[in-house]
Amino acid sequence: FRSLELAIENCKDLIREAVPESDKQKNLVLKLVQLRIKLQEVKEGPEPVANNVKIILSHKMMLKSSRTSKYYCERCNGAIWGMLQVWYRCTECGYRCHEKCLQQILRTCAKAKVLENPVLITEICPKEANGLAAQSYRCWECRLAVSYKNGHSEPRLCDYTGRYY
Repeated sequence: FRSLELAIENCKDLIREAVPESDKQKNLVLKLVQLRIKLQEVKEGPEPVANNVKIILSHKMMLKSSRTSKYYCERCNGAIWGMLQVWYRCTECGYRCHEKCLQQILRTCAKAKVLENPVLITEICPKEANGLAAQSYRCWECRLAVSYKNGHSEPRLCDYTGRYY
């Protein structure tokens, strides 16, 4: 609580010292707004969560049901058989997974990441080619083996990071 107040004061001092209308000053003002919002959240306490919602790595996972199997678990990549299996969906980012995979989620909620550090990635598909060999043929996020061979999860290339998942 006190550290946030100190950070706000430091940010104000840096804004005063920065060149008016500069990018640095604009970025500092954005940071000041983020710090004030964070301080307000700390003062108000955590927002109430419904009884049927489970929070895991900032995901707000809500129990779902469906009559189709058109969804896939984002943890194990297996089909979600809606009429047979219990599954959850994040109300914030749409992440879906089986009930059995719920406690194995490794990816932080995308909305929480954006709120924590709202920086736009402007460079799409980085210039240096990384390739699967550079990642030791493992998923960049969960470190599980990936390969184009049968029996493994097929790797997917991210256009923003240039990494395989």
